[in-house]
Amino acid sequence: MLVVWVDDIILVGPEVDRIKAGLASKLDIDDRGELTWFLGFEVQQSDAEVRISQQRAIEQLIDRFCMSGCKGSRVVFPSGVTKASDEADSPILQEEVQRQFRGLVGSLGYLANVCRPDLSFAVSYLSGFLGKARVVHWEAAKHVLKYLMGSKSLFLRYRRVPTSLLNDGSSVL
Repeated sequence: MLVVWVDDIILVGPEVDRIKAGLASKLDIDDRGELTWFLGFEVQQSDAEVRISQQRAIEQLIDRFCMSGCKGSRVVFPSGVTKASDEADSPILQEEVQRQFRGLVGSLGYLANVCRPDLSFAVSYLSGFLGKARVVHWEAAKHVLKYLMGSKSLFLRYRRVPTSLLNDGSSVL
């Protein structure tokens, strides 16, 4: 597999050396070795598995929203936040806080898409209020940051599959 981001290329699969040789015959390439960082996430590889983590990006996000002193939470989304409670007594956020809310939800969405699927519900729910967020939504978004504070070391793990288990003789990861 070939993944291209602007001028960076990641090669994954059984024929990496052949593909690199083909590219090198046509282009001036710089082989930086095994992938360790890409677009804000860390990649750790071993013979048995590949791990993807965004701990550093999470720490930066927590700092950006001045939540580095908060106590971590074990729950992704606060209880009691429902569609009915959203508009009852919660005032609409001022425009500057609306911008911060949209930025936070966008950042959480990136984390959810790369390696934190546990954030998906919260991001999906909060995204419904990007146009007119209320205080209750801002507090819920900050609660997700508290959850990240307590779970920032979580990562995705992909275990390598032995080639003998694959029908076509290729390898996965």
